[in-house]
Amino acid sequence: MKHQITLIGGQTIPVYLGVMEKKPDVIHVLYSKDSKDQFALLKNSLPGKAIHSYQIDPFNYEEIKSKAEEIIFGNNQEEFELNLTGGTKIMAIACQQVFNDLKLPIFYIDQKHTLFDITDKKSNPTTTKINIETFLKISGHTKYQISSLSDFTSDEIKLSEFILTQMNAGWYWQAHSQLYKKGKFTPTNDFKFKHKSVDISWDGNTFEFNNGSQTHTFTTRKGLTMAFTGLWWEILIGKAVSKWSHAYEFKMSLIIKSKVHQELDKNEIDIVLNTGKNLIFVECKAGDVTQEDINKIKAVADLYGGISSRSILVSRKKPLATILEKCHELGIDVFSQVTTEKIKNSNKIFHKFTNLSELPKRLDYLLTKLHL
Repeated sequence: MKHQITLIGGQTIPVYLGVMEKKPDVIHVLYSKDSKDQFALLKNSLPGKAIHSYQIDPFNYEEIKSKAEEIIFGNNQEEFELNLTGGTKIMAIACQQVFNDLKLPIFYIDQKHTLFDITDKKSNPTTTKINIETFLKISGHTKYQISSLSDFTSDEIKLSEFILTQMNAGWYWQAHSQLYKKGKFTPTNDFKFKHKSVDISWDGNTFEFNNGSQTHTFTTRKGLTMAFTGLWWEILIGKAVSKWSHAYEFKMSLIIKSKVHQELDKNEIDIVLNTGKNLIFVECKAGDVTQEDINKIKAVADLYGGISSRSILVSRKKPLATILEKCHELGIDVFSQVTTEKIKNSNKIFHKFTNLSELPKRLDYLLTKLHL
């Protein structure tokens, strides 16, 4: 039987990958008091696996070394390997010393999901594909809602495309201001609006536009919300990135529920792209981007995707220089459709696109970055 000793620190994905790639019969997990929760998440993500756990002092070299020797000598007729990826440096050094002395195999998985066989000095990309459900489960979130592009009707997509053509029209912003009270959108099932030759009507089921020469009618219960909040932009971005060839999974409107009060929403993520190895969280902003938006984008990646995930912002307008500076500091890439400035080549986090169809190619650039 093959046994694997693995070390748990702050990141659980490399430990999970080590099990899925190497397929050991028995797993021995060394963890500290501070990584106790991570061990519980790992165990829940590996149902049916034979797992033995050992809580150790992560900075006590001799204790860690003795525990690794005890595990190996207690199963001296078995095959052993070491996943060196996780844990503290002291944990890694102590276990590596034992395995080196006994000439047993050691491997390491980096942030690009390359598996390095330290003993044989070989490296290969991992083949395991991790789905969104597993990513969330490993992060400790099992209660959530998620949608797909197919959940939106053809009329809803057409309405979104129509709103994009009207963004520079005076009527749109006049109507927009009437629907917002103290900065908050206030929906209604009876909305009529007239601006010069344009007539807009909404009855809770049908959104109609008439400018005297043409009429557009869209049947959807989300019509008003879709037209005058950022939902229309989210749908258009979703439609564009759904064609990205590197997407193993593509989902929209991921709503994470609170662990304490499961009826409450904790975080909402516009779009999630999964390469099978990394999650890319996409925030879609049709209007102005705020500091709060940026804080949310960064927090989402840290909480649900781990260190190898990526966050990107797709805004209709180029954000303010202070926002771009913060995005640069936090490693958030910014994709913008509208800008009045020339883009400096040195601004590597800002990517301009003219048509939404260009987004998949712009996303390809992310694959060249370190964490992807």
